[in-house]
Parts: sequence; structure tokens; C-alpha cells
Amino acid sequence: MNNQTTTLERSVICDRTQTRTEACMCGRCGRGSPDAKLAANKRDVLALLGLIAGCVDCHPKLVADKPTWSLAGDVAHLREQLVAIATGIALTPDGSEQAARRGIESALGTDDEDVAEALINAMCTPIAKPTEDTMSTETTQPDHTEIADELDQIRDEIIKQCERARTMLRRAAPRLTYERARMYWLAHILAAAGAEEYRNPYDTTICNTIEELRDGEDGDEG
Repeated sequence: MNNQTTTLERSVICDRTQTRTEACMCGRCGRGSPDAKLAANKRDVLALLGLIAGCVDCHPKLVADKPTWSLAGDVAHLREQLVAIATGIALTPDGSEQAARRGIESALGTDDEDVAEALINAMCTPIAKPTEDTMSTETTQPDHTEIADELDQIRDEIIKQCERARTMLRRAAPRLTYERARMYWLAHILAAAGAEEYRNPYDTTICNTIEELRDGEDGDEG
């Protein structure tokens, strides 16, 4: 307890950014040596990454006997944030964000024993600046697989937020209000999103759209 108190007293929080002053980069806290700020922020980044890794590996919610779409969506959202950070680090001033992202994703697709080295290589490989020809191709011929992947993430988020709403209503709303929501608008949204526990009354759901994009079907015919 004493150690915790000492740590809290030693770490002052900036009232502007709510960041500890040793790492804060605001005009008032950012004075002094850049070496000290770099060291403080690097230390905090490594500590937070260790925390995230431990939570993903051992958090009670994420080692549940029966995974849910909500849990899958939580981890997918965290993955997307980490990939975005890695892409930003890998991207050079004259590089292509799409190419950098593809490099990170390709590296993540390697075998477990090789993935760390593959990610390092992806981060260190220069990304060529897109030419007018490639930019024109990317504009006129969008990658349907990427669109499908993004829709899949949106689908996961829809299911996650609907389950969150259902949980809140079940805990706090009157019984009849909860049942109406569960049977009508929640059921419609979750069925259209392809949630497994809901019967699908629709000819096309977001799952069908994702499959068509991945299969390369032409939706412009007819």
C-alpha cells in the first residue's frame, strides 16, 4: 500500500491533458530535454503493450468457455487499432498507406514461429510511392476483398453494440420494454447482421454481401 501511495504521489498528472507530466507533451509540460520525454513515453508504451498482451492472454472475459460475438468484436477492434499504429510507424512520408497496411497484414499471416520476424521485415521494408497509374487503378478498381473485410468488422461492431444494448435493457428496463426491444428492433438488426442465434427472415443480409464481395460477383448486372 505504501509503495502504491509513493508511486501516485511521485507521478503528477497534467490538468490539461490528464497525462502524467513526465510523458506529457503539452506546452507547459513539454519543456526540458527531449531525451527525457522520449524515454518516459517509450517506457509507458512498453508498459501498456505488456498490459494489453496480458489482458488478451489472461483476462477472464477472453478465456471464457463459450466465446461470443461481443468478445470476438472486442479483440478485433483492439487488433484493428494495433494494426493502424503499426501501419503508421511503417509508413514513410512518400509511401502508400494501403501498401504499408498490406505489408503488416501479410506478415501477420505467416506461421506463429515466424510472425515476429515477418512483422519486423514489413516495418523495415521501404514502401514505394504510388504512381498515377497505380492510383488510378486503385480508384477505378477497388479491392473487393478489403471492402469485405471492412464490412466484416462493421458487422462485428453492430452485433457487439446490439448485445451491449440488450444487456443494458435486461438489467435496467421494465420487463415488457426489454421483451419488445428484444423481439422487434434488436431481433431485426441482429438477424440482418447474420447473428447466429437469430433466424434470418431476409433474402440478403450483410453476410451475403460480404460473401459476394469475396467471391468476386458482379452486383451491377441487371
